This record gives sequence, C-alpha cells and structure tokens, in this order.
Amino acid sequence: LDQQEFGPKQKPPPFPYTREVYAKEKVVKAIEKQFRDEEYRATRSTGGKILDTASTFGNLPKTLLTIGDVSALGRQGFHGVVTHSVLSARAAHDMIRSISERGWANVEAEIKAHPKFDEAKRNGVEFTGVDKADPHLSKHEEGYLGGSAIDAIARGRFNPLRLLKGVKDVSERTFVSFLDSQRMGIYAHQAEAIKSMNLTPEQTKASLKAIAHLVNISSGRGNLGVRGNQAAPILNMAMFSPRLVASRVQLLNKMLNPVAMARTPKGARKLLIIDNVKFLGFTAMTLGLLKASGIADVNLDPDDSDFLKIKVGNTRFDTLAGLQQPMRFIINEARAMTGGETYAGKDKGTMLADFARSKASPEAGYIVDYYEGKNRLTGKKFEAGTDALNLITPLPVQDFREAIKVDGALRGSIEAFPSLLGIGTQTYKGA
Repeated sequence: LDQQEFGPKQKPPPFPYTREVYAKEKVVKAIEKQFRDEEYRATRSTGGKILDTASTFGNLPKTLLTIGDVSALGRQGFHGVVTHSVLSARAAHDMIRSISERGWANVEAEIKAHPKFDEAKRNGVEFTGVDKADPHLSKHEEGYLGGSAIDAIARGRFNPLRLLKGVKDVSERTFVSFLDSQRMGIYAHQAEAIKSMNLTPEQTKASLKAIAHLVNISSGRGNLGVRGNQAAPILNMAMFSPRLVASRVQLLNKMLNPVAMARTPKGARKLLIIDNVKFLGFTAMTLGLLKASGIADVNLDPDDSDFLKIKVGNTRFDTLAGLQQPMRFIINEARAMTGGETYAGKDKGTMLADFARSKASPEAGYIVDYYEGKNRLTGKKFEAGTDALNLITPLPVQDFREAIKVDGALRGSIEAFPSLLGIGTQTYKGA
C-alpha cells in the first residue's frame, strides 16, 4: 500500500503515428493546448499574467542563443552519457528521430507508455518534453522559455521569421527528447536495481525518490525548492539557467562530499557511488591520457580559466558538462578564505563577481558590461551595437565565427564542430 504497487500495471504499446494519423492528431493536440492555455490564463491574476508575459519575452535572447545545435548530448546529458552509455545511445537515437515533428510525437508517446513512467513521475523525475505543452513555464526546459515569443513574432504563412521558428523547433525537440528518453531509461534501470536489493519497503521508497532526484540533477534539473522551481522562469531573466547551475553544484556535492553520499538512502547510495566512480574515473583517464600523450594540454591549476579543459592549439574543449566553473569557483573561494595564494587582484569578492557575471542572463550581463565599460570575463571594451548583436546570435554561430577568425575556415570549422554537440568550445590566442 505504501509503495502503491498492486501488481504490474500493463500499458498498451503506443500506436505509431503515420503521416496521415499524425496530421489529424496534430489538430486535436492544438485544440487541447488552446483549451489548457485559456483555462490556465483564466485562473491567473493580472500580476501572474504580466509575469508570464515578462518571462516569455524576457527569455527570448537566451532562447535565440541556445538554438541551432543538438547540444543535450554533450551538455545536460553528458553525465548520463558517461555513466549509462547504452541507455544514452538509445536516447541519442530518439533524438535523431525527433528531428521530424512526427518522430518526436512517437518518441514522447513511447516514453509515456513505458511501464515505469507513472512511477518515475510520482517519485519526481521531470520530463520537459512530455510537459512541453503544459502552460506552466516552470515545467519547460530553461533554454527554451522564450520559445513562445518566437512563435508569436513568427506567426503568419509568409513571415520571414518562420525559418527561425523552424530552427528553434528542431533544436527544442531534439533537446527535450534526448533528455526525456535518457531520464526514463536511467530511472527504470536504477529502479530495477534497487528493487532487486534486500531493502525494507521504507528504504526502497526513499531510495527510489533519491534516484529520481539524482536523475534530475545529473541531467540539468536542479532543485531550488518548491517556490524556487516555480519562480525559475522569472529567475532566468537574471541568471542563465538557474536550475542548471543549481544542478551542477548539487551534482558536485553528491560526487565529492562524503557527508552527502552518507546521507543518501542505502540503495541509492550504492548506485550513486558506482556512477561517481564511472564519471570521475572516465574523466581522470581521458584527461590523463591526453596530457601524457602530448596530443593536448590539460591545465591542472584552478587559478587558470583553462583548468581541466582540453587545449589543442588555440582551442579549449570543456568536457565536464558545466561542472568546471562551479568546481573552480569553490576551490578558489576556499583557498582565499583560508589565506591561500591566488592570482594578483583576485580576492573573495572579485571571484564571486566574476562567477556571478559568468552565470548572468544575456540581458543582465549586457547591463553589467554597460556600467563597467567592459566585459569583466573577456576584458574586451563594451560596444553597444556589437554586444547587443551577440545577445541574439546563437552560440554555435559565435563559436564558429571566433574559431574561423583565429585559425581559418577549414581548421576553425573542425575545431568548432564539437560545440554543435554541446561540448564547451572556445578559440582564442594567448593565455
């Protein structure tokens, strides 16, 4: 009774959408979405409607920055790629299927038909693709909160911005389908492992909830608390993906803090340690082999912005899926607080300001740079027009532009290609 398990719940396999069937289903889904949206707006106060509109259009620059790639593979989902490679390969296949709208509908239908889908949702796993049509913005993937704004300004059959909407739709579908499929696969695998352990019902229940939390934070859905999660769309106007930032800190805590590991419920703790060994071992082995072979340089100095990045020529590759910056910040803050040596001009306040600027939303960063007269991260002089254009230029385009400028068209394009898969890529000369 406590587990709410009354025997296996069999679900019928999803009916695959053919082209003709999906054309009709698409009309039905559009009507359902319109009804849900109107019902939701009818329950919102005037202030709530203003906040929703502000969140949608305020997140437009960030959505424009994040489109044009298939980045879930090397960004939010990279931890799962290392720790659960086979399941992630299946998720990558689902990502490719989701390039088409009908393929995406089939992927999401299969996820919802999974025997453990209801259990996963009940224990707290978040599925941002399944909930894509939910009018509550807090259910959506942070990088695409401005998607509705693009839909609004690209409305009309002959609107030249329809191409932009098409790029956004493909990017979003591939992004959320990969993460949904990966989350479902990893949760189901870990849940089976927990249920095969000799645990009490209470331990099993606690472990399943802990696994759901680990699935979320490993794939970029950090927990800000009930109110914080609800406020995330507004917080996104000040920070670049606050739940993603929180997830990286929470994941580091589960990896490196023995107290956090000890507090994890018994069954989930064993699986957590296995995943930690896989990820940390893979990272150490990869970086160590590259450095020892001379193929690339790997910096081990936390004071350096290239800390734990793979440097080949003028290009740096960050393969830590967003963990490098908070790890470096925590190490340097700890050293500064205990009187350790840091680079000249870097004190606790300066490092905090640098970290905050690196996690600022595009609009907030632009305002800070305007008042400081320069970008405190790159040191470049503030230029209103150029910096405003960079607010709406997709990050892959910026990565390719910089790489080609430094190393030429052919080499630069090869160096910047990993950015399309979500691997952090920077190309510049000098230290």
